[in-house]
Amino acid sequence: MRGGRPRRLLGDAHALSPGRMRWRDFLPAPGVGPWQGLELEVLRDDLPAGAPGLRVEAARPGRVRITCGGTPAIWAHIDPSHRGLWRLIAPHAGSWEVVPPLRASDLAAIEALPGSEAWWKAWARHLARALVSSPRGPLYPGPWAITAARSVDLPGRPVPGLPAADRSRLEWVEAVREGLDAPTLDWEPWWLSGSGGLLRMRDPSAADAGRVRAWRKRARDGTLPPALVLWVSGLDMFLLLDGHDRLQAAAQEGVPPRFLVLRAVRWVPERPDPERQRAIVEGIERQRRLAGGARLLTTDKENQLLVEAFDDRPWLVFATRAYPLPGGAAAWDEEVGAQPGVTPEHGILSGEPPSGARS
Repeated sequence: MRGGRPRRLLGDAHALSPGRMRWRDFLPAPGVGPWQGLELEVLRDDLPAGAPGLRVEAARPGRVRITCGGTPAIWAHIDPSHRGLWRLIAPHAGSWEVVPPLRASDLAAIEALPGSEAWWKAWARHLARALVSSPRGPLYPGPWAITAARSVDLPGRPVPGLPAADRSRLEWVEAVREGLDAPTLDWEPWWLSGSGGLLRMRDPSAADAGRVRAWRKRARDGTLPPALVLWVSGLDMFLLLDGHDRLQAAAQEGVPPRFLVLRAVRWVPERPDPERQRAIVEGIERQRRLAGGARLLTTDKENQLLVEAFDDRPWLVFATRAYPLPGGAAAWDEEVGAQPGVTPEHGILSGEPPSGARS
């Protein structure tokens, strides 16, 4: 979901932290469910010094770097023809800890039925509090949204040969496996409508690691907490901020994972055209007169035309802020060229896709 017009609850916003950050609930959209997420308004005084600790940096042409705590975490080079991108995950020991690891007390505090509206709300508020206080978080002053997404709501790779009833369950199980197991240096095609792929921040834990085993039990009994991903619009990918071990456990158990998606948002005003409004109203009235009072258009069609002409709700646009990359493209090339496995001829330096790659 790159943009739209979700309705918002009316009434007072509520404080989410001792600072002044405020939130509002998004009202449901047709076919989505009873709750979509939180709209956050983050102020500078809410954030730790030096925020954001996780930054998307960019330099023309097509160079992107994601840093965490001032350390490079991911490099990407967008193909000049926009067929996809190369991305390189930096070697890093352990976790970046964009938010603190979940503790037993955090799990015990969420008493709602997994997957229920109260459950989604509780986890969204928990992660919002963790993000706003994190020195390595991506938040900067402005509006944000944390929205609920089941695995089937996110883009994923098609799995050929599966019956339609099985696709929704398995597509994202396979997509998560691909994201976790993808090589450190890899080409990401944008296909016809973008990637929408999962981009991890670190290597997966060992399959028999203690935390993975513990999460596998929760995956089997349906109590696995949602993973947290950041939508990075410039890469057209979901960056996995928290939940590497949880997603690994879900993939090993064949369980479709759940996600909370963090997005930077911008409200774009809608200014209806008075001439168009008048023309539509007069056109509907004229058709009724010509038909002797009968309606040539159905009530639904008339209402659709009137809503489109008079709807003044703002558009919600998801766009990730990119900071200038220090040193520009030359510094990026030098930094990436020094990484293991990158030769002077490698496509990541030119942005050109590998030979025979589909786009």
